[in-house]
Amino acid sequence: MNIDIRLDPEIEETEVMIRAKAIDQEVAAIQRALEAIEAGHLRRVIGIRGTDAVPLETADILRFHTQGKAVCAQTAAGTWQVRHRIRELVDQLDPSEFVQINQGEIVNLRFVSRMDLSLAGTIKLELTNGARSFVSRRSLAAFRTVINL
Repeated sequence: MNIDIRLDPEIEETEVMIRAKAIDQEVAAIQRALEAIEAGHLRRVIGIRGTDAVPLETADILRFHTQGKAVCAQTAAGTWQVRHRIRELVDQLDPSEFVQINQGEIVNLRFVSRMDLSLAGTIKLELTNGARSFVSRRSLAAFRTVINL
């Protein structure tokens, strides 16, 4: 990849041009990153476990869920407590990747490995790490819209 930045004091709005032979994974990732920046979506959260605090990329988070009164972020590396409320996260995360499935849980759609539609009035989700969750009846219509079901 070659990055070329040209400054022009006469330009009123920043313009980004991507030149590529074809749209591949790298170009698509760059486009998603630029769209997230432009939309102001949350890209990192601080995860806390014991006395450790680490920055977590939202793209690596499988789900956010409540545990008691705490909100946790679950990654492949484990579960971390975060200092955000579920409602704040819903408003700040990219809605094309993250969807609230019930009052206390938001899932990253990229990590949904299976959906069981056989249950009456709800959908059972299985994540890539084996975790299972249910879409509440209240969230069902919004969830179906997001996944085009």
